[in-house]
Amino acid sequence: MNIAIPSGAFIKQQKLGAIYAAETGFVLERDPDTVRAPDIAFVKQERLEHVKAKGFFPGTPDIAVEVISPGDSYIDAEEKVAT
Repeated sequence: MNIAIPSGAFIKQQKLGAIYAAETGFVLERDPDTVRAPDIAFVKQERLEHVKAKGFFPGTPDIAVEVISPGDSYIDAEEKVAT
């Protein structure tokens, strides 16, 4: 939250786009679907204006932040980044 709250306030104030929490899924690939939900994600305003679909966001975020927990292995973190 130390990253999300000040970033979200700045993004909203400057009308740069939107910031999303971990529950937001982003579709990276189709058939089979690959969906990721980073801890924090940012999407530029100009991209938001073209999205009309409901459900998972179609495409990648412009910025994705994933917080690595002490129990996460290096390999698990690398696999998240690779996909």
